[in-house]
Amino acid sequence: MIVTAWVIAVCISLPPLFWRQEKAEEVTSCTVNTDHVFYTIYSTFGAFYIPTLLLMALYGRIYVEARRRIFKQSEHKAKRLISARLITDSPGSVASSSSLTPDPCPSPSCSHVKVTVSDALLEKKRMCAARERKATQTLGVILGAYIVCWLPFFIYTLLTPVCHSCFHSDLFDAFTWLGYLNSLINPIIYTMSNDEFKRAFHKMLRFRCCRGQG
Repeated sequence: MIVTAWVIAVCISLPPLFWRQEKAEEVTSCTVNTDHVFYTIYSTFGAFYIPTLLLMALYGRIYVEARRRIFKQSEHKAKRLISARLITDSPGSVASSSSLTPDPCPSPSCSHVKVTVSDALLEKKRMCAARERKATQTLGVILGAYIVCWLPFFIYTLLTPVCHSCFHSDLFDAFTWLGYLNSLINPIIYTMSNDEFKRAFHKMLRFRCCRGQG
C-alpha cells in the first residue's frame, strides 16, 4: 500500500517534466503552471478530490462502526442491570434458580467478588468506548480541517485554466498558504485531544524552562 501511494504520487508529479523544457536562465519566477487543462484535472483529482472522497467514505464507516459498538455496550449494560434487579428483587426467581442449579459458592463474599469483577469489566469497556468516541471525534476534526484548508486551493486551481481572467496572484498565494496552514493545525489538534501528547509537551517545556533558568 505504501509503494502504491508513492507510485501514484510519482505519476502525478512527473508528467510536466516531459513537455515543459525550459532553460534555467529563462525561468524568472516560481509559479504553478496551469496551461494544460487535462493535466490540471488529472492532477487535482488524483491528488485531492479522489483521496478526499475515499477518506470521507472511510471516516463514515469508522463513525458508524464506533456508534454501533458504543450502543451495543450500552444495551449490554442495561440488560445486566435489569437481570440483576430481577434476581435480587424476585423471591420466586431466587428459589427457582437455587433449586435447579446448586450454588458453588453460597457465601456472601463470593457473590460480592463476582459483582466486583463484572463491574470492573464494564468499567473497562466503558473506558474503551470513551476512547473510541474521542478518537473518532479527533479523526473527524482532522479530516474537516484538511478539507477546509485545501479545498479552496484545489477549486481555484481547477478553475484557473478555464477562466484565465479569474487568476489573481495574491488570491492564489492566500489559498496556497491556507493549505500550508493545515500542517500547523494538525499538531495542535493532536495535542488538544491526546493526553500523551499533552504530557510530552509539558515535559519538554518544563525541561527547556529548567535549562533556561539553569
